[in-house]
Amino acid sequence: MRIRFTRFLLFACLQSVIGVAQSQPVLKLPGPPAQELLLGTWSIRVQYLATQDSPTTESGSGEEKWYPGPGGFSLVEEYREHSSKGDIEGLGVLWWDKSVAGLRVLWCENDEPSGCALMIGIGHWESDQLILTSDQELHGKKLKFKEVFSEITATSFQQTLYSGEGASELKAVVIISATRKSAFP
Repeated sequence: MRIRFTRFLLFACLQSVIGVAQSQPVLKLPGPPAQELLLGTWSIRVQYLATQDSPTTESGSGEEKWYPGPGGFSLVEEYREHSSKGDIEGLGVLWWDKSVAGLRVLWCENDEPSGCALMIGIGHWESDQLILTSDQELHGKKLKFKEVFSEITATSFQQTLYSGEGASELKAVVIISATRKSAFP
């Protein structure tokens, strides 16, 4: 009887320690608990919406992996997509810049002429939505860019990319729907 009770206490203690470890945030970035939900591997469906420059709707699929950077002070995204537009591979790093009280983003992609680009805007959380903004040039036009991660849950999220000549003219151009494949270890 005593051995059984000792095993039970040991098991209860281990469960308590494991539970505490799982509830501790992994990321050391200011933000809501929703940012922890992004950690893991996601299957994605990509929908390119019709625009003036591209009048047909196209789709693709792929995978996103999100994990903490060194010490949990950054958030890293690995992106892979296959569509009729071609294969896209990207790497994003987000980190908190206290001098501007917001998130900075470095995005590297096989389709980026210079390899990587530091997004000009400052990212921030509005409630449980991650909003990233930047300026970009496309076909000689200067455009505003906005990316919104919304509906973030333990099993899915939506990522919408907007583009336009001015902040008031932004239109959705890409919608990415993500479904969890596996959680971050």
